[in-house]
Amino acid sequence: MELRAPLAALARDDTGWQAGQDGLAQAAQTWRADPVMAPVLADMARFGAGARLDQCPALDALFARGSAAAQRFVTTGIAAGIAALEAHPLGQLPLRHGLGRAAATLVLAASGRASLALSCYDEAAMRAMPAPRSARFAGQETWLQVVAGEGEADDHRLDPAESGAARAVLHSAGVRLRAGERFYRDERTAAWQVRAVHGRLVVLRLQRTIEDRGPAFEYALADGALLRRTAPDRRTSRMELAMAALGAMGRADAVPELVRVVEARAERAPPHPTPDDPALRWEALRQLLVIDARAGLAQLERLVEAPSDPLHAEAVSLRAALLGQWPQLAGRDGQGAAWRG
Repeated sequence: MELRAPLAALARDDTGWQAGQDGLAQAAQTWRADPVMAPVLADMARFGAGARLDQCPALDALFARGSAAAQRFVTTGIAAGIAALEAHPLGQLPLRHGLGRAAATLVLAASGRASLALSCYDEAAMRAMPAPRSARFAGQETWLQVVAGEGEADDHRLDPAESGAARAVLHSAGVRLRAGERFYRDERTAAWQVRAVHGRLVVLRLQRTIEDRGPAFEYALADGALLRRTAPDRRTSRMELAMAALGAMGRADAVPELVRVVEARAERAPPHPTPDDPALRWEALRQLLVIDARAGLAQLERLVEAPSDPLHAEAVSLRAALLGQWPQLAGRDGQGAAWRG
């Protein structure tokens, strides 16, 4: 398609483009009202609010094994989108979308804690990607329906008892992906990674965050080492970044406040994260160790001696790692007495 002349005209006057955007917005409304689409979108509102999938029949039908409903839903949506873009080639459909290194994704619907998206994986892009080195386990559920194409994926499993541990044993297996296959995973203990595609692979994906989801953990595939712990919400992430900045600046004046956060005594009013947020407390401990090692080690020892604390297991692992690298920290009694100064 020759677009130089239309683009030049657009630079002089964008009235046509605005009219095109209005046309695409109207096309999206028409698409949402289509008899194939409307029941699914209505179910998305219920599902996003917390209803079980089997309480949302139109949505549930998309993820039955060998689902013809999924084919109809995707075909109807793609056909409507193509027709709208043919009428307005310089426009953009009012749907969230993204282009990753291996896949293009279009979000068809989102409501509450849930999203419904279509992803297309490309064989050449997959071949150019390096082999994954880690697997991420997060608080969300995912249903997958392979709409078209074939490929392979790796399924990594984490024992729930080891979630958040400094080192975990991951159990991995290959999964064959074929049109009509349906998969489910609880991503707190299962990570699914597409690793090979034959031509194109099109996947319909339904995701919903778990209400009390906790932090996400990323583990190295080679040895199961914990690489990263991520806060479950943006507010906590912002506070973690603020504490990281304090640590990078060596702000000794922040030590008393960091101690209060580790001890879950910080006074925080809504909508800020609660003082006993484990991810927030762990980040405070990390930065405390950076700014004031003695104060940080004292807090670490306190957590080690508190089996009921949510951070106890991680504290024990960190303490063991520190003692392995610096045995002198143990003191003469070998029990960490020197940490208290």
